[in-house]
Amino acid sequence: MNNQIVPNKVLFLFIILDVALFPVSPIFAFPYSLFANLLIFFHILYRKKLESKPISYYILIVCLLISGWLSVLFKEKTALLKNDVNTLFIDVQREDIKRLLFILFGFIIYESVGYLYRRSRAKLIVSIKWVLYLIIAVFSLLGIIFLNDYLSYYQIKNLFFNSNINLTTNEVLINTGYFERYNFILLDPNNACYFILMVIMFLLEIYSLRKITRVLLWLSAIFALVLTKSVGGGYALIIYIVVKNFRVWRNKVNTKYVISVVFILAFIGVIFWINLLIDNKIIDFFKNTETVQRWSDNSMNSRYERYGQILKSFPPLWGSGYTLIRDGFYINPHSDHLRFLYSYGLVAYISLLFISVKKRYLQMRYSFLIPVVIAFTINSLIDESRFFYLALILLAISKVEINQNTMRLNDE
Repeated sequence: MNNQIVPNKVLFLFIILDVALFPVSPIFAFPYSLFANLLIFFHILYRKKLESKPISYYILIVCLLISGWLSVLFKEKTALLKNDVNTLFIDVQREDIKRLLFILFGFIIYESVGYLYRRSRAKLIVSIKWVLYLIIAVFSLLGIIFLNDYLSYYQIKNLFFNSNINLTTNEVLINTGYFERYNFILLDPNNACYFILMVIMFLLEIYSLRKITRVLLWLSAIFALVLTKSVGGGYALIIYIVVKNFRVWRNKVNTKYVISVVFILAFIGVIFWINLLIDNKIIDFFKNTETVQRWSDNSMNSRYERYGQILKSFPPLWGSGYTLIRDGFYINPHSDHLRFLYSYGLVAYISLLFISVKKRYLQMRYSFLIPVVIAFTINSLIDESRFFYLALILLAISKVEINQNTMRLNDE
């Protein structure tokens, strides 16, 4: 913005840090940068700088607003939320309006950060990279604290995590066994893994990094899988590796790539050879770790049962808000596809598909969306505001980079 009091660079970096790491505000647990984003968004509207949108974009917003009105006018006032520790009543209208505002703020943050990035890209290129490094460092540091003393970790997390967001508290998470799986400053360990994998994949694809940096990022990804014991995170990483190598083989394979593959295969071969010499002790060690045990024991059966329960009824044309209620109980669909279908309606879901299913997202620059899509499908993206908003920020940055047809950014 012209004659700005706060430089665009400082404002942009504050928004990223606030969304990803800073404590939330007492107002519906929104990030403090909400106010800055609102000012930027109103500036965009006043200057008529808002980029043109497809009609499905506006239909989706209208459907979301209609769901809020229907919730206030016709929905039950309270519902029972049952978890593994206790049963409590939730204010249905409050939750519906809060989640509606969360999603609408997502549209605002996407527009505002995209606008700031377009105006100050040259000043932000290197700074964004270091902010993302910081996010990975904090994730890993808290993970190390978690491994050593999970109670101290939760005391630190209390400064950042607000039960106003997630309909639960850290005490409930501990009592339900979340002391065995690391969830960063989010609610769900799976989403914590998707969150950090998204950041890592973004760095790997947008920036041209030094070898040592890339190795450290891959080690951070593996560390995240061990900490969170996330099967979905493992799927996301495998899909990313397969897609990346498929695209490499479609293009010209250079000598550097062949040498790297040979080195990795040789290293794996040496490990297996040593394992045979010591009577499979290496393989047995990994098979007996908690992470591998959970991966082998994990089943989607409970989710399939939940999906089947919800799909017994046809989705409404217009939804009536976030909370799904069956027989007086609040139920979590464990899928944002079902959430949009049954909470916001068939029209809203179809509009969302028209907005998000685009051929351009098949580019490797957008591969950081792999864990985002998995979270949206079998967990929840919109339930984790930090994850949701940071995904939109990275999406806005990627869109600017690709629209300008820039080369991958150098590691300076």
